[in-house]
Amino acid sequence: MCAWICAWERESIYINLPMVLLLGTQLIRRNDELALLYEKIKIQQSTLNKGEVQYRERLEDIRMLKLKINDLKRKLHMLKQQTSNIDVLRNEVYHLQRELLSERTKVDLLECLPATKFTTHNIYSCISLYIYIFICICYI
Repeated sequence: MCAWICAWERESIYINLPMVLLLGTQLIRRNDELALLYEKIKIQQSTLNKGEVQYRERLEDIRMLKLKINDLKRKLHMLKQQTSNIDVLRNEVYHLQRELLSERTKVDLLECLPATKFTTHNIYSCISLYIYIFICICYI
């Protein structure tokens, strides 16, 4: 009986040997494909990690640029206010220059009066001169 079982086993091995070899070869190929897929997964995971790092860096850049934009908007607002103040100041300088010119004209007219000598012949012209000066000072 042992001989018969051994013969049967031997015969079974010889019959199944090509199939076993084929399955072994397929197993080796599948292992190689699996190793290749794991390598691809590692490469893709590495690429994904690098992409996530760069994405976080870009988010930080965007945050910094938004802060810079807000700062520039604030500065622009301040400069616009200063510009409107410049217009007010320019107007004030204009009016002050006008007032200065008026005062200088008054001083010139009043300095001119003592040089005029009054005689009986020109008293009427002096009175009219005083009236003229008074009118000029009032309108200036």
